[in-house]
Amino acid sequence: MRLEDVRKVAVLGTGMMGPGIALQFAKAGYEVALWGLDEDDLARGKKGFSRALADLTRRGVLGGPAARRIRGRLTLTCDLAAAVSDADFVSEAAPETLELKQEIFARLDGLARPDAILSSNTSGLMPSGISERMKTRSRMLVAHFWNPAHLCPLVEVCGNPETTDEVKQVTMGLLRRIGNRPVLMRVEIPGFIGNRILAARTRQAQ
Repeated sequence: MRLEDVRKVAVLGTGMMGPGIALQFAKAGYEVALWGLDEDDLARGKKGFSRALADLTRRGVLGGPAARRIRGRLTLTCDLAAAVSDADFVSEAAPETLELKQEIFARLDGLARPDAILSSNTSGLMPSGISERMKTRSRMLVAHFWNPAHLCPLVEVCGNPETTDEVKQVTMGLLRRIGNRPVLMRVEIPGFIGNRILAARTRQAQ
Protein backbone atom coordinates (compact mmCIF):
# COMPACT_ATOMS: atom_id res chain seq x y z
CA MET A 1 0.00 0.00 0.00
CA ARG A 2 1.37 3.40 -1.02
CA LEU A 3 0.16 6.71 0.34
CA GLU A 4 -1.04 7.65 -3.15
CA ASP A 5 -3.23 4.53 -3.22
CA VAL A 6 -5.33 5.60 -0.24
CA ARG A 7 -8.72 6.79 -1.52
CA LYS A 8 -11.34 5.37 0.82
CA VAL A 9 -11.45 5.24 4.61
CA ALA A 10 -13.70 3.30 6.98
CA VAL A 11 -14.30 4.55 10.52
CA LEU A 12 -15.79 2.02 12.94
CA GLY A 13 -17.67 3.54 15.84
CA THR A 14 -20.10 6.42 16.29
CA GLY A 15 -19.37 7.48 19.87
CA MET A 16 -17.09 10.21 21.17
CA MET A 17 -14.30 9.78 18.59
CA GLY A 18 -15.62 8.17 15.41
CA PRO A 19 -17.56 11.12 13.93
CA GLY A 20 -14.65 13.51 14.46
CA ILE A 21 -12.18 11.11 12.85
CA ALA A 22 -14.58 10.65 9.94
CA LEU A 23 -14.85 14.43 9.55
CA GLN A 24 -11.08 14.88 9.55
CA PHE A 25 -10.69 12.44 6.66
CA ALA A 26 -13.70 13.74 4.73
CA LYS A 27 -12.46 17.31 5.12
CA ALA A 28 -9.21 16.25 3.45
CA GLY A 29 -11.06 14.85 0.44
CA TYR A 30 -11.37 11.15 1.30
CA GLU A 31 -14.51 9.10 0.85
CA VAL A 32 -15.51 7.86 4.32
CA ALA A 33 -17.78 5.04 5.44
CA LEU A 34 -18.91 5.43 9.06
CA TRP A 35 -20.02 2.13 10.60
CA GLY A 36 -22.36 1.66 13.55
CA LEU A 37 -24.03 -1.34 15.15
CA ASP A 38 -27.59 -0.27 14.41
CA GLU A 39 -29.75 2.62 13.20
CA ASP A 40 -29.56 4.36 16.58
CA ASP A 41 -25.78 4.22 16.38
CA LEU A 42 -25.85 5.67 12.88
CA ALA A 43 -28.17 8.49 13.94
CA ARG A 44 -25.77 9.35 16.75
CA GLY A 45 -22.80 9.25 14.37
CA LYS A 46 -24.53 11.45 11.80
CA LYS A 47 -25.48 13.94 14.50
CA GLY A 48 -21.93 14.10 15.83
CA PHE A 49 -20.48 14.55 12.34
CA SER A 50 -23.01 17.25 11.45
CA ARG A 51 -22.53 19.11 14.73
CA ALA A 52 -18.75 19.25 14.30
CA LEU A 53 -19.07 20.28 10.66
CA ALA A 54 -21.57 23.01 11.57
CA ASP A 55 -19.18 24.31 14.23
CA LEU A 56 -16.36 24.65 11.68
CA THR A 57 -18.72 26.43 9.31
CA ARG A 58 -20.06 28.76 11.98
CA ARG A 59 -16.54 29.76 12.99
CA GLY A 60 -15.56 30.52 9.40
CA VAL A 61 -13.12 27.63 9.00
CA LEU A 62 -15.26 26.25 6.16
CA GLY A 63 -17.65 27.89 3.73
CA GLY A 64 -21.09 26.51 2.90
CA PRO A 65 -20.11 24.91 -0.45
CA ALA A 66 -17.10 23.19 1.13
CA ALA A 67 -19.23 21.88 3.98
CA ARG A 68 -21.72 20.41 1.51
CA ARG A 69 -18.93 18.67 -0.39
CA ILE A 70 -17.55 17.25 2.84
CA ARG A 71 -20.98 16.00 3.89
CA GLY A 72 -21.34 14.32 0.50
CA ARG A 73 -18.21 12.24 1.11
CA LEU A 74 -19.77 10.50 4.13
CA THR A 75 -21.78 7.29 3.94
CA LEU A 76 -23.40 5.53 6.90
CA THR A 77 -23.77 1.77 7.21
CA CYS A 78 -24.56 -1.00 9.70
CA ASP A 79 -22.88 -3.56 7.42
CA LEU A 80 -19.28 -4.06 8.51
CA ALA A 81 -18.33 -5.88 5.32
CA ALA A 82 -19.75 -3.09 3.18
CA ALA A 83 -17.87 -0.49 5.23
CA VAL A 84 -14.43 -2.08 4.94
CA SER A 85 -14.45 -4.24 1.79
CA ASP A 86 -13.10 -1.45 -0.45
CA ALA A 87 -11.42 0.67 2.25
CA ASP A 88 -7.71 1.41 1.98
CA PHE A 89 -7.44 2.55 5.59
CA VAL A 90 -9.61 1.51 8.55
CA SER A 91 -9.84 3.41 11.83
CA GLU A 92 -11.53 1.47 14.64
CA ALA A 93 -13.03 3.66 17.37
CA ALA A 94 -15.07 1.16 19.39
CA PRO A 95 -15.29 1.19 23.22
CA GLU A 96 -12.07 0.53 25.16
CA THR A 97 -12.62 -3.19 25.76
CA LEU A 98 -9.84 -5.57 24.76
CA GLU A 99 -12.12 -8.51 23.94
CA LEU A 100 -14.33 -6.33 21.74
CA LYS A 101 -11.39 -4.91 19.83
CA GLN A 102 -9.85 -8.36 19.39
CA GLU A 103 -13.13 -9.59 17.93
CA ILE A 104 -13.38 -6.63 15.55
CA PHE A 105 -9.84 -7.02 14.25
CA ALA A 106 -10.23 -10.77 13.84
CA ARG A 107 -13.25 -10.02 11.63
CA LEU A 108 -11.43 -7.27 9.76
CA ASP A 109 -8.70 -9.77 8.93
CA GLY A 110 -11.15 -11.59 6.68
CA LEU A 111 -13.37 -8.72 5.54
CA ALA A 112 -10.86 -6.04 4.57
CA ARG A 113 -8.64 -6.18 1.49
CA PRO A 114 -5.28 -7.89 2.15
CA ASP A 115 -3.39 -4.63 1.57
CA ALA A 116 -5.65 -2.41 3.68
CA ILE A 117 -4.13 -0.81 6.77
CA LEU A 118 -6.06 -1.55 9.97
CA SER A 119 -5.71 0.92 12.83
CA SER A 120 -7.18 1.26 16.30
CA ASN A 121 -7.92 4.55 18.03
CA THR A 122 -7.30 3.07 21.46
CA SER A 123 -5.81 5.33 24.12
CA GLY A 124 -4.41 2.64 26.36
CA LEU A 125 -4.69 -0.91 25.03
CA MET A 126 -1.56 -2.33 23.43
CA PRO A 127 -1.59 -3.12 19.69
CA SER A 128 0.05 -6.48 20.39
CA GLY A 129 -2.94 -7.45 22.53
CA ILE A 130 -5.57 -6.10 20.14
CA SER A 131 -4.02 -7.96 17.19
CA GLU A 132 -3.61 -11.23 19.08
CA ARG A 133 -6.31 -13.08 17.11
CA MET A 134 -5.31 -11.73 13.69
CA LYS A 135 -3.52 -13.72 11.00
CA THR A 136 -2.05 -10.63 9.31
CA ARG A 137 -0.76 -8.64 12.26
CA SER A 138 1.80 -6.92 10.05
CA ARG A 139 -0.79 -4.40 8.82
CA MET A 140 -2.27 -3.51 12.21
CA LEU A 141 -1.24 -0.57 14.39
CA VAL A 142 -2.63 2.07 16.72
CA ALA A 143 -3.34 5.60 15.45
CA HIS A 144 -4.67 7.34 18.56
CA PHE A 145 -6.45 10.64 17.85
CA TRP A 146 -7.15 13.07 20.68
CA ASN A 147 -10.58 14.47 21.45
CA PRO A 148 -12.01 16.30 19.58
CA ALA A 149 -10.41 14.51 16.65
CA HIS A 150 -11.24 17.21 14.10
CA LEU A 151 -9.51 19.91 16.19
CA CYS A 152 -6.61 18.28 18.06
CA PRO A 153 -3.61 17.72 15.77
CA LEU A 154 -1.72 15.08 17.80
CA VAL A 155 -2.00 11.42 16.78
CA GLU A 156 0.06 8.75 18.55
CA VAL A 157 1.14 5.99 16.15
CA CYS A 158 2.31 2.69 17.62
CA GLY A 159 2.75 -0.64 15.88
CA ASN A 160 2.74 -4.13 17.29
CA PRO A 161 6.00 -6.12 17.05
CA GLU A 162 5.02 -7.43 13.59
CA THR A 163 3.83 -4.14 12.03
CA THR A 164 5.86 -3.36 8.92
CA ASP A 165 7.76 -0.12 8.46
CA GLU A 166 5.75 0.47 5.28
CA VAL A 167 2.46 0.40 7.19
CA LYS A 168 3.84 2.81 9.79
CA GLN A 169 5.19 5.24 7.21
CA VAL A 170 2.04 5.22 5.05
CA THR A 171 -0.02 5.87 8.19
CA MET A 172 2.25 8.74 9.22
CA GLY A 173 2.05 10.25 5.74
CA LEU A 174 -1.72 9.89 5.61
CA LEU A 175 -2.16 11.59 8.96
CA ARG A 176 0.03 14.48 7.87
CA ARG A 177 -1.96 14.75 4.65
CA ILE A 178 -5.22 15.24 6.56
CA GLY A 179 -3.69 17.96 8.70
CA ASN A 180 -2.60 16.08 11.82
CA ARG A 181 0.78 15.89 13.55
CA PRO A 182 1.58 12.23 14.13
CA VAL A 183 4.23 10.99 16.54
CA LEU A 184 5.71 7.55 15.88
CA MET A 185 6.42 5.45 18.96
CA ARG A 186 9.30 3.00 18.73
CA VAL A 187 7.99 0.61 21.40
CA GLU A 188 4.69 -0.16 23.09
CA ILE A 189 4.24 1.40 26.52
CA PRO A 190 1.03 1.55 28.58
CA GLY A 191 -0.75 4.87 28.14
CA PHE A 192 1.43 5.77 25.15
CA ILE A 193 2.89 9.29 25.42
CA GLY A 194 0.15 11.80 26.21
CA ASN A 195 -1.68 9.82 28.86
CA ARG A 196 1.58 8.96 30.64
CA ILE A 197 2.42 12.67 30.83
CA LEU A 198 -1.10 13.49 32.04
CA ALA A 199 -0.91 10.75 34.68
CA ALA A 200 2.45 12.03 35.92
CA ARG A 201 1.13 15.60 36.16
CA THR A 202 -1.95 14.37 38.02
CA ARG A 203 0.21 12.49 40.54
CA GLN A 204 2.30 15.60 41.17
CA ALA A 205 -0.81 17.75 41.63
CA GLN A 206 -2.35 15.48 44.26
